[in-house]
Amino acid sequence: MKVKNLDHAGLIVADLDKTRAFYVDFLGLSEISRPENFLFGGAWFRAGVGNDIHVILAADTTADAGIPEPGRGKTEGLSTHFAFEVEDLDGYIQHANELGIEIVGGPLNRGLGANQMYTQDPDGYIVELFERTEEQTSDRLRPAIRD
Repeated sequence: MKVKNLDHAGLIVADLDKTRAFYVDFLGLSEISRPENFLFGGAWFRAGVGNDIHVILAADTTADAGIPEPGRGKTEGLSTHFAFEVEDLDGYIQHANELGIEIVGGPLNRGLGANQMYTQDPDGYIVELFERTEEQTSDRLRPAIRD
């Protein structure tokens, strides 16, 4: 048995309008339709082919939006996050500055052929944006640690 692909990440959010503005207006994801039988607030966003973010409105569930305390807002070191590969990291940095979106980490060269930066969505989820470079080998070519 093997996992074939990551289908989506699910996030609990406080405000659909702010979330939509971040994922659509800033990141440029497409909003896609959700099943009609969903009786709770939310939205689905897609990056590329089948790379989805499913958000659920906190008011319609028992979970809180964002990263639970005490880690909320902590960006140094390792943290829960998800990453999008982008074509123009510098363009996203400029776009973030224009929209008043804080860059909470980077930009920096992480090695293995990628430059990266971190920001946060309106609920505090850490979002990594990275751009592949021609230096070294792609991290997609790294051997598996264990199969």
